[in-house]
Amino acid sequence: MTTLLQVSALPTCEPVLAEIRRLIDTREPDLASIGRCLRSLAREPLLQELIDDRRRAPAGGDVVELGRVAPELPLTLTRCPAGSELPERKALVWGVTCVARGRIRLSTWRRTFPEGELRRIESLTLSAANFFVFQGEQRDLHSRMAIDGPAWELNLHRQR
Repeated sequence: MTTLLQVSALPTCEPVLAEIRRLIDTREPDLASIGRCLRSLAREPLLQELIDDRRRAPAGGDVVELGRVAPELPLTLTRCPAGSELPERKALVWGVTCVARGRIRLSTWRRTFPEGELRRIESLTLSAANFFVFQGEQRDLHSRMAIDGPAWELNLHRQR
């Protein structure tokens, strides 16, 4: 379930969105600079208050859209539950994920042939204010899982 949050409810988003718009207005977006923008937003007290409010909300609504950098490019705050880690495939061109609260393990998986088994080939653990960037077509399966309780992440992903 996605909940649309008006940017006016979180005024610190608009300058970040404006800076990200400037950064992606090129052939090759500067993903590390976008990650630093998301890091600054993750540290904002108003965003942390929003996370506290979402934690008190009833079940559901695990994705909050904070605004759009472009019509097809939403900035989202996503709750990542602790527990199961399910690999998924998304057709992404590039993306940036920044942990706003908690710890998250990002993993890359590959299917073996001819058996068809899934094997983890790489993992990365991110703590609050850490970010991860990727560029180029993602062909592998990826997963994320919160460690030691739920975590929250800011996501900006350009999909195909």
